[in-house]
Amino acid sequence: MLEQKNNDLIEKTFVLYLCYEFTELIAEYEHILSQSYDTRDIDPLYQPPSFMTGYYFYTTNVKNTYNLEEIKILSDTLIKRHRKLKTEIQKYLISTDWYVKNLLDSEFHGFSKLKIQSANFDFRVNHEITTSNKMLNSLSYFIPAYLEELLKDS
Repeated sequence: MLEQKNNDLIEKTFVLYLCYEFTELIAEYEHILSQSYDTRDIDPLYQPPSFMTGYYFYTTNVKNTYNLEEIKILSDTLIKRHRKLKTEIQKYLISTDWYVKNLLDSEFHGFSKLKIQSANFDFRVNHEITTSNKMLNSLSYFIPAYLEELLKDS
């Protein structure tokens, strides 16, 4: 491929690298979220309003606490890589297969603008885990199909 100096094929092959890198990021992200998130342990607790701020806070009962800074960094990286992968897939592949639609339509929301005391935190974790699983399933079908398409082109 390099000897032939086929730049188009090299760029198409780079999409495979992005897919494998993205798969690793998703697996790590899902692992970090799921090791602390267990629906049996979650129990929203009503707390009296803070006299300083007047806000209501919701806490969760989880055995392992979240490392929110690590989750924020990883989720931001994941969102950027997903955008890059979507751009590359749209550039080289026009397909109506369900796994391609999942890769293009699914969105991570991330945690960069969400505080751990937020009532939406549990919902966000659940959404991110569900999206991660959907993406991993889609990638497990996309990678072999894309590789097959590359082999046909070369």
